Amino acid sequence: MTYKEIVRLGSGRDVWLVLESETNKVFIKKCRKDFKQEVYESISRIQSPHIPRICHCQQKEGTLYIIEEYIAGETLLEKMEHGYVFSEKETMEIMVQLCEALECLHIRFTPIIHRDIKPSNIMLSNDGILKLIDYNAARCYEKGATKDTEHMGTQGYAAPEQYGFSQTDVRTDIYAMGVVMNYMLVGRPPGEETASGALGKIIRKCIQMDPDKRYDSVGSVKLELERLLGRREEEAYPSLWLLPGFCRRKKWKKLVTALGYCLMVLGVWKIIELGQVWGYWR
Repeated sequence: MTYKEIVRLGSGRDVWLVLESETNKVFIKKCRKDFKQEVYESISRIQSPHIPRICHCQQKEGTLYIIEEYIAGETLLEKMEHGYVFSEKETMEIMVQLCEALECLHIRFTPIIHRDIKPSNIMLSNDGILKLIDYNAARCYEKGATKDTEHMGTQGYAAPEQYGFSQTDVRTDIYAMGVVMNYMLVGRPPGEETASGALGKIIRKCIQMDPDKRYDSVGSVKLELERLLGRREEEAYPSLWLLPGFCRRKKWKKLVTALGYCLMVLGVWKIIELGQVWGYWR
């Protein structure tokens, strides 16, 4: 396939809007001289509405050429610069989508850490779907490493460990997500003003200086947000619903799961009874 360059996007950036000659479809072309090919190859295997689809990825003469889907929409930064104010509900719904995007990266066999979560790298397509873009700072997590070989990220959004204190991991992206959430709610960094209420509590946990005091996964953040949105009921015995099968949203599936557990308990009880009877007659 051949792609005709239409227009350069951004000043001084090797990012182009291109037209595919056979189908006349529009794509984005990126040329990276400083790149991690394993990151892009791993992302190209992800199928998610929140991750831009990579159609082609090839290295040639020290440059990585990437063709990915074109997304019509605005970044969070563009929306905020245009004066848009996000409500609490909108913020939570967008953050749930961001959690889903990051889950796709973090649950890989070798987790991918984005390391540059910020409003300009989060797009909302015209149909309201969040897209997490720009993986130039992303890296694959290295088990056993004590710190990153490169210190990358954006000041104000980068977690402390990105400055060389330790290796970045999934909690690094959670830190930046908390900062983004705060900007959406109050328009300021958490150091100047932190959002109040239940969302403020989530943000404060996300941006803890010590990674061990943050949420341990974006799934945990998503769970908190969905509870606030009313998508998950507060249960009297929440630990019960952590059992396999109870995490499903449809009530009939939970009912089938509960029936299955009851039958399993009844079966175990019968086995114990038979064992007692057998022991008595012996």
